[in-house]
Amino acid sequence: MEKHFVLIHGGCFGAWAWYKVVTILESNGYKATALDMASSGINPRRTDEVKSYSDYSEPLIKFMEDLPSNERVVLVGHSLAGVIVSLAMEKFPQKIAAGVFLTAVMPSPEITMATLHEEHKEQIDTFMDCQMIHGNGDDNPPTAFLFGLEYLKSKVFQLCPPEDMTLASLLVRPISLAIEQGELDIPLTQINYGSVPRIYLISENDNVTKVEVQRWMVDKNPPEEVFVIPSCDHMVMLSNPKDLSSRLLEIAHKYD
Repeated sequence: MEKHFVLIHGGCFGAWAWYKVVTILESNGYKATALDMASSGINPRRTDEVKSYSDYSEPLIKFMEDLPSNERVVLVGHSLAGVIVSLAMEKFPQKIAAGVFLTAVMPSPEITMATLHEEHKEQIDTFMDCQMIHGNGDDNPPTAFLFGLEYLKSKVFQLCPPEDMTLASLLVRPISLAIEQGELDIPLTQINYGSVPRIYLISENDNVTKVEVQRWMVDKNPPEEVFVIPSCDHMVMLSNPKDLSSRLLEIAHKYD
């Protein structure tokens, strides 16, 4: 059966972030589907309508529900999408050949999101011009988060071609803090989540999910395999799409 990759973007981004990898995978004869999560990319839901990880991941859950029962995919999650991939592994373990975590958040039945948030927060040195959006008025807690353009340039896209930064400046959207700061509303189990092979791909020059945090998650929740993608920033799919695609093809062939 034809190998099928399903690619999930990180917070504030969209399916557009995968345009280089989709092109490479398809040019090599493979099927690649990049999805917009709720209130991301061209998905029509508003940020204030997204209250939980289940809300946010609804497009992927619907996609997996519609997938033929005899088809298995390689599911790839970038950054925050590691949480979304984990939820899909819990709900559809029989439909996922492997879960790939690309410099991604990697929860487990034993590691809470609060612990992961705290570990990540300790590594952040500055938010620069990122915005906290107060959807319910300035006197109430913020409801959404949006990357600032200077932060994107210096911390997120620092090794990407400039045209990719321009693309991001036109397409980023806020992400709901209800999910960014919340717990999983579907508990992970070893029976389901734990039955799917996990592969972690480390970005060696990531200034968002720093290498120390990536290796901490790997040590606390060991996957089947760990690989380092060289010469890339947080946006691995844009700064080094060739090496990333080659690694994904290797994974697809190994985990049938």
